[in-house]
Parts: sequence; structure tokens; C-alpha cells
Amino acid sequence: MNSPAGLSRRLTAVLLLTFLAGCAGANVTPSPAPDTPSTAATNPGPRTAALPKPAPEPASKHEPAIEAPKAAEVIGWDTAALNETFGPASLVRRDLGAEIWQYRTDECVLFLFLYPAGTEGALKVEHLDARGSGTATETCLKSVVRRFVARG
Repeated sequence: MNSPAGLSRRLTAVLLLTFLAGCAGANVTPSPAPDTPSTAATNPGPRTAALPKPAPEPASKHEPAIEAPKAAEVIGWDTAALNETFGPASLVRRDLGAEIWQYRTDECVLFLFLYPAGTEGALKVEHLDARGSGTATETCLKSVVRRFVARG
């Protein structure tokens, strides 16, 4: 019944079917072409274009341009010029005819020292000083003007 030729055909058929079934279920990845970089095969996935970095906002959006005097320019100013540029002082101290005007902002404290000048005795700035953590006098003057402009 079972001839060696028939058994051989059956065995060949079973082996062939097993081989074909194994190939059909295998997950075969094609090898990359010789021109293709090897990272393309190892890093499949969606690619997105790099977006350009947003341009920094203009300084005018953050803070309006402030025209503040230099420290050397303030020397010699009278009380009217001070009130016009900086507004009223936060504190005024009078001592023996002289006055110390204090302007306080979040960034600094500005002190203006006024003394009588000339025969008419009008008070004029002879010295100024700014205090704050690492605040330069010019920066403090700008801060005081900014505060005055913001208050209207």
C-alpha cells in the first residue's frame, strides 16, 4: 500500500507545504538599496518638518521706549524740571535749607540731593544716587521715568 515512491511524494508535499506556510507567515523586511542610508531602515516612522523658531517680539510690545535723562544731565535741574520729568517724589526730606528727594520703584530707589543755588536760593540738584541690587544710575532714572509715565 505504501510504496516508497508514494511515501516520498507525501513527505515532499508535507515539507513543501510546511516551508510555504512558514514563508507566508514570516515578516520579511526588504533590505535597503545600496544608495539608501542604513538609518532609513532602522528608523521607520513619521517625519516632520522642523518649524522655524518664532522671531523675538519687538521691544515695543514689552515696554514702550522711554526717554530718560542721563545722570550728568540731571545735575543743575530745579524742582520744576524734576516734577515735570519724574513726577512728585515718594519722600521729601528737608534739612537746613537742603532737600533730599526720594523716588522708589520696584527696581531701585533714587535719591536726589538739592541745595540752594545762587542769590535767589532756588533749589537745584547737586548730587544723585541710585540704590538697588546691581542697578546702575541710568537704569534707575529710566525706571523712575517709566513709573511716572505709566501713572499718567
